[in-house]
Amino acid sequence: MIRSNNGQIAIFGKSGYGHYFGGNTWKMPICSICDEPYHQILTLDTKDEQLNWLECSLKELPLISCVNCSTCWERQFYHIDEKDRAVKMLEVANVDAWQQDEEDKIGYPLPVRRLKLEPLECFDDEEIIESMGRDYFCKLGGKPVSLTDPIEMCCKECGRKMQYVGVLTGSDFENIELLNGVDFYFGDMFLYFYYCDACNVVGVDLQPL
Repeated sequence: MIRSNNGQIAIFGKSGYGHYFGGNTWKMPICSICDEPYHQILTLDTKDEQLNWLECSLKELPLISCVNCSTCWERQFYHIDEKDRAVKMLEVANVDAWQQDEEDKIGYPLPVRRLKLEPLECFDDEEIIESMGRDYFCKLGGKPVSLTDPIEMCCKECGRKMQYVGVLTGSDFENIELLNGVDFYFGDMFLYFYYCDACNVVGVDLQPL
């Protein structure tokens, strides 16, 4: 198998592993601002040997955020309960209370689309940024591609430095082909995900384009 040391991209398609976009296979917390469930955006099958760089004892790693309000604008932390297949928010730093207009909200649950991982051979940050949302919506592992300052994140539970998992964004405006017919545009921003395997805690941060 060809491996890239700059991580992988998640794209629409089937493989021998159970990566998927959307769905409601995990119990989601309710957003304190818009009073709707968080979106289960990307769920990773950690058995995929392409993810052997990821220190994760969970069988699945759900990457979530509410994308209908200002919750995602600031740092978030959530805990994953594998036994009950439930996600619990630990902290949401947001103090604003903005919501999308009703007609622009992204529905819950997101339609399920099977995904596959492919090595990312590109090492040019500007090219990767341009490709995000156009050619793929997610980059996993490798060197983080920051839009502003590099992100440092420590676990909300144990205080140790968290492992970088990846970055995702919505599809470019009206680019419904990216996820096989799903309109997943939620603004010009990147969501960065970090993970602590000792505590099963995920941290999420945002940077605007």
